[in-house]
Amino acid sequence: MMEVKLTWQTGAPAQADLYLVANELNEYSGCYEIASWDGEQWEHDHPENIVAFIRIGDFFKQVKIAWPLPRPEKPEYTKIEGGWDEV
Repeated sequence: MMEVKLTWQTGAPAQADLYLVANELNEYSGCYEIASWDGEQWEHDHPENIVAFIRIGDFFKQVKIAWPLPRPEKPEYTKIEGGWDEV
């Protein structure tokens, strides 16, 4: 299994957004969750102990995840001589 180290942040996020959070359950276990920060607090339905977070957009900039379904082949486009003026 490959281990990926992310650029986690701690404290409170600077902006309201959607985040991947590391939620510590006890000293031996924890979980990752998607959570929303409203600018003042985490929006959760259960108690949390969020120890680190990363914006979802930043997460996907750091990790490339393969799409689960096969992609159709891209069509080949023909270059138009002279550009759009000849269309």
